[in-house]
Amino acid sequence: MTNESLKDIMEGLKRLNSIQMINLSFMGCGNFTDEGLNSISEGLKRLTSLQDICLSFFKCGNLTDKGLKSLVEGLERLFSLQKVSLYFRGFQNITDKGMNSMGNSLKKLVSLKTLNLNFLLCGGITDKCLNHISEGLKGLLSLNKIALKFPGYRRITDKGLNHISEALSQLPSLSNISLNFDECLKITDKGLKDLSEGITKFTSLQSLTLEFTSCHEITNESLSRFGAALKKLGSLKNLNINFAMCGGLTDEGLKNLSEGFKSLILLERIRLDFFEVYSIKDEGVKSLVKGLESLISLKEVHLDFSMCNELTDESLMSVVSSFKKLVSLHTVRLDFSWCIQITNEDLKNLKQSLEELPSVQKITINLLSEW
Repeated sequence: MTNESLKDIMEGLKRLNSIQMINLSFMGCGNFTDEGLNSISEGLKRLTSLQDICLSFFKCGNLTDKGLKSLVEGLERLFSLQKVSLYFRGFQNITDKGMNSMGNSLKKLVSLKTLNLNFLLCGGITDKCLNHISEGLKGLLSLNKIALKFPGYRRITDKGLNHISEALSQLPSLSNISLNFDECLKITDKGLKDLSEGITKFTSLQSLTLEFTSCHEITNESLSRFGAALKKLGSLKNLNINFAMCGGLTDEGLKNLSEGFKSLILLERIRLDFFEVYSIKDEGVKSLVKGLESLISLKEVHLDFSMCNELTDESLMSVVSSFKKLVSLHTVRLDFSWCIQITNEDLKNLKQSLEELPSVQKITINLLSEW
């Protein structure tokens, strides 16, 4: 893909001025530059009926802030846009200058209902960048769904997470929130405190995804605050929490988190990931699944405790005991692989016990891998 070929494509799209959706993906396009993004921008300006746009840029190494500025300025003129999805991978030359342009353009998309922003392996992302994005979000009062992914940025701190939390708290129409800060190693309990306090304002929230894999500074304090926040989210139907490889968590944290489950009477799906949290023991699993027992609407459960080496078959028995009380449960996914005190035979017995539950229709249990 070159600048010229991209220009030809956009010239063709200009003729489709009644088009409502567009999805363009560019992977490994090292031959086009900011000039190519400018061509996309110019082409978009003519698509005045566009409601849904998805643009993906993977490993397009010659793109810079200048091109990003051109791109988002093209978007800001599309007043009918209701859904925007932008995916940047390996966008190494992006800085706070480009993110400032994005924030300024977001402010003008007042009809936007769904926003997905994914920045993977974009080396220049900092707290300042998140502040620019946050400023752009604050005026999007029609926004219903948002997904923000900033995985692996070691310059993002609690301050950056606070910017996002504060912006989201000003968007009362949100019913679906998904945040990914995997491997943002400087995020601590302070950042998650701000986030927990922010999400309590979304009393109509239906779906919540929070991912903090390998955030090693997170402790039980964060799980306790999330548990307290969940008590105020009675409309929640889907919950996905990922604290895989967060070594500061223990049974106490799982117990406090589970206290929040009891208020989620409308919850239909839950996914909890504690992969490779070595300090979790049977008591933690027991507390967690016991917290699910009163959820009469719960249909799907996905639990990941793989490589939690302190767990024994006592955890498996507590799962069966608690799941017997989930009258609506029909799908179970469990991962206890690499838990060295649990055998494949134990897991097969677990599956057999779950198959006896009358409502359960689908069971997936990962067996132990062979060393």
